[in-house]
Amino acid sequence: MMFRACATSALFLSLFAPLASYAAIDNTQNIAIDSALQIPGTILNSGTYKLALESWTAGRAVVRISSANTEKQYLLLAVPNRKLGVDASKGIVLFTPADGRKQILRGWVCPVCSKELEFVYLKAEAANITDETGQPVFAVDPAYDKLPHALSVSDMKVATIWSFSPQRIVGANRGVGVKAVKYLKANEEKAAASQKTAEARLKHLPKTATNTWSLALWGAVLLAAGLALRVNRLSRS
Repeated sequence: MMFRACATSALFLSLFAPLASYAAIDNTQNIAIDSALQIPGTILNSGTYKLALESWTAGRAVVRISSANTEKQYLLLAVPNRKLGVDASKGIVLFTPADGRKQILRGWVCPVCSKELEFVYLKAEAANITDETGQPVFAVDPAYDKLPHALSVSDMKVATIWSFSPQRIVGANRGVGVKAVKYLKANEEKAAASQKTAEARLKHLPKTATNTWSLALWGAVLLAAGLALRVNRLSRS
C-alpha cells in the first residue's frame, strides 16, 4: 500500500522536475578583474563583481553589476550579439584598444541567454572607444530621445540604440571618422510585436493564473502528496 503511495508521488515529481530545474537556474555570474575596467558610465577598480540579468524585453537587456566589496551597483543597457565569438571561460568580453594595458568592457557571456550580450555606451564614450579600438560600438544618445543623461531602467527600454563604426574619410579630410546608424530597428519592432502578442494571450487566462514557477512546483508537490494519501486510504479500505 505504501509502495503505491510512493510510486504516485514519484510519478508526479518526475513530471514537474523540469520546473524545479528551471527555477534553480542562476542568472548571475561573478567575475574578478585585476586592473581598472571601463564600463558604460564609469570605471571599475580591480576586485570581484557580480553580473546579473535584471530584465529582458524587445531585443534588449538590462544588466546589473554590483561590487562584492561595496554597496555600489550599476545598471547597464545591452543587446544580444551572436557575432562576438568569445571565450566563455572568462565570462566577459573586452575590446582590443591600441593600448594593451587598457581594459574596456564589451560584452557578457550571460549563462541563461541564447546569445552573448554586448553593452551600450553613451554617445561620447562610444565615439572614443571606436577611435581607440577600430571596433564597432553600440551607443545611446539621451539628448536625441529627450531623455535624462542618467538613464533609468524604463528609459533603457525605449532609448534609440545606435551602432558606431569606424569610417575612413576620403578627400581633403584624411583619417578615420565614426559612422553612426540606427541599430536593428526592424528586429526590435518585431520583438516588441511578439511580446504584445504574448501579453494579449496572458490576458485571456483566468485571473488566478500565475507564471511563477516556484508556486507551480509547490502546487504540484502538494497535489502529489494528496493523491498519495488518497491512494493509501483506498488501499486500506
